[in-house]
Amino acid sequence: MPGATFWLQNLWIRRLTIVLFIGTIVLELYQLTWWRGQPTNLISPVVWLLSGSLTAVLGWMLAVHAARHGLEINNAVQSNGKVIFKWLLFLVGLVIGIKILHSLYQEIPEINNFSDILPAKREYIRRFLSGEIVYRPIPFEYYNLEPTFLPFRWLPFVVAQVAGFDYRWISFGALAIGLAVWNARPYVGKNIYLEIIVKCLLPFYCLQSFVRTDNIALAAAVELLIAGYYLIFTRYFFNKNPFVVALVLTICLLSRYSVILWLPLLFLVLWKEYDLKYILRVGAYTLLGVFLIYFLPFCLHDYGKHFFAAAQYYLNASFGTWTPEVWLPEGSLPLHHSRGVGFSLWFILKAPGELRHRFDLMLQVAFLFQIALTLFFSIVYWFRVRGNDRYVVFAFLLASLKVFMMVFNGFLVAPFSYLFEVSFYLSFPLLFILPITNLWRKLPVLEMT
Repeated sequence: MPGATFWLQNLWIRRLTIVLFIGTIVLELYQLTWWRGQPTNLISPVVWLLSGSLTAVLGWMLAVHAARHGLEINNAVQSNGKVIFKWLLFLVGLVIGIKILHSLYQEIPEINNFSDILPAKREYIRRFLSGEIVYRPIPFEYYNLEPTFLPFRWLPFVVAQVAGFDYRWISFGALAIGLAVWNARPYVGKNIYLEIIVKCLLPFYCLQSFVRTDNIALAAAVELLIAGYYLIFTRYFFNKNPFVVALVLTICLLSRYSVILWLPLLFLVLWKEYDLKYILRVGAYTLLGVFLIYFLPFCLHDYGKHFFAAAQYYLNASFGTWTPEVWLPEGSLPLHHSRGVGFSLWFILKAPGELRHRFDLMLQVAFLFQIALTLFFSIVYWFRVRGNDRYVVFAFLLASLKVFMMVFNGFLVAPFSYLFEVSFYLSFPLLFILPITNLWRKLPVLEMT
């Protein structure tokens, strides 16, 4: 797409774009934390969606401009001094994250009354280690919980169970690994230490913001695990080895299947960038992984019927959140829908018909929006991105996944705040692939072609 970012040739416009790119990451963070629900509960999710989507667009445009000037960092080599500095700084970020979470985990113990997420995981693992059927209803005091967690949402916690430490450190460990595989990419150029500081420490500042503003969600849920999975997925979903792509895809699909409607775009791109044989291998390896990790060990007792029972259970439980909790004052809005995250409050207050009709309408709109987004990005790829440098294509995939996951989370019918951590952390792959310092400097003028 020659000339598409020629306006970035102007130094001050390019610098403003870089500032806006980082600023939109911070704005999305603040709409989920310190400014959640501001200026109103209805406007807040709009600002959140626009900021996250703008992060994706600006990141991709900066990547295109970097490629036009040969600034890609795919195969760059960095000095030993910069390697040591970035890993020392990353270690500082890890220590900060550990200290923050250690205080949180001491304040709110793993077994608490805020959620059944962690107790359910313990029951999954108890059954797994004792050789029982894992996927059957879990009895709690006043209800039976249908097992809705796919294997990669609970299997990693076997390590914590066997070793005897807090389950929640597994989720932080996954996030740390996800950030580490991106930090392993080179940082190139002169005097790039400020760029290294931002890339290494900003993710942990964001973690602190989530803890400070929504400590119960961080203590009672383990969404950082899924965020870590998606960071690893984005790092390797464009790998030349089809087995590697299938592996990271299988991990994501067997944690949550939220990415599934975006996969036609990924397979389209992999087909054109590699070949048909390549995507057939990816598909075959992925299906084999799902069979060996999920169906064979966990589904033979009912041939997967529990999967559909769990889906129905999720929908019924989600609809239950659309009515105000009994302990709230009369006239209150449903708690999780009135916190300024997600668009469910728009449907609760503005959509026509009975409440169940509004609920079903939101499900339909979410599905159609996701299909439309994937179709739109596929058209953009085919007519504007196909044939470009693979660095540009990779950036396009990262940007499209970021927007897709923003829309997916924005139209969740049960918008628990912790679920939005995944789409937020998808901003960092775009940050890591950009040679920010080199883009900040004056570049040679290119002629329009």
